[in-house]
Amino acid sequence: MSYGDPDLVSHKTGRIAILCITLAVLGLFYFLYKVEACSSKPENCRDEFVEMKSDGYRSDHKCSPGAIVEVITAPPAPKPGIMCRCPKNVSQPTAPVGSAP
Repeated sequence: MSYGDPDLVSHKTGRIAILCITLAVLGLFYFLYKVEACSSKPENCRDEFVEMKSDGYRSDHKCSPGAIVEVITAPPAPKPGIMCRCPKNVSQPTAPVGSAP
């Protein structure tokens, strides 16, 4: 076996290709780790209304985390539905009871 043997060169090329692909995949995983791609971030709470329809299909709507869920079916509401409301922040100053705006 000499250095110019075609079988030796093709095996060496294959091993170098596998090494390069492995390094690229590990680099991709390291990049994803550094940018924290898999960490879950809390979603901002938002107020929203979802109409309940009686079309024979179930509703799979989910309110954002931290929201208070209210089912509205009373006649004062124009349509029955689900209301997702966010509680007010405790850090916000509130006006005392009985004060004029």
